Amino acid sequence: MTCFETTDRNNGIKELQEGVEENIRFARQIDEAKKAATEPYLVEAHIGAHAPFTVPDAGLEMLREAVKSTGRGLHIHAAEDLYDVSYSHHWYGKDLLARLAQFDLIDSKTLVAHGLYLSKDDIALLNQRDAFLVHNARSNMNNHVGYNHHLSDIRNLALGTDGIGSDMFEEMKFAFFKHRDAGGPAVA
Repeated sequence: MTCFETTDRNNGIKELQEGVEENIRFARQIDEAKKAATEPYLVEAHIGAHAPFTVPDAGLEMLREAVKSTGRGLHIHAAEDLYDVSYSHHWYGKDLLARLAQFDLIDSKTLVAHGLYLSKDDIALLNQRDAFLVHNARSNMNNHVGYNHHLSDIRNLALGTDGIGSDMFEEMKFAFFKHRDAGGPAVA
């Protein structure tokens, strides 16, 4: 999965619109490449967003339209840090995923990266909508944001790198050792 991280951090709503347009262009480019391919295609597009605290409601509306028009899911970093959760509660009066769900952005194609500080209600919503949480052990360690102690509560759990290398075996090794170090439940 690959996508462009849509955000309003540097240039406001104009930057956000350009990011959404880039995601749509890339999704269509992948569609065309898959049609022309004679071999299985190993790259897939998602509609990407940086994090809920850098995407206002107007941006979530744009992302909803992009997801709908391309048939893709949303990829977003959420609850990577407590700030993201606090921001959502302060400015929107909602848990993170409840806010995204308001824009129809949580479904079986959704990839939520990190999710360290999701609420119990957010986890229930993630599971009810059959969405995926992507655990990024090395990135979380590198950014010193903590460990997700709710991994065993997640129905659809995937492993990602968050751009720190591309060796999934290495990521799996780090995830295993960090899980043990953090006192995570024993796995069979």
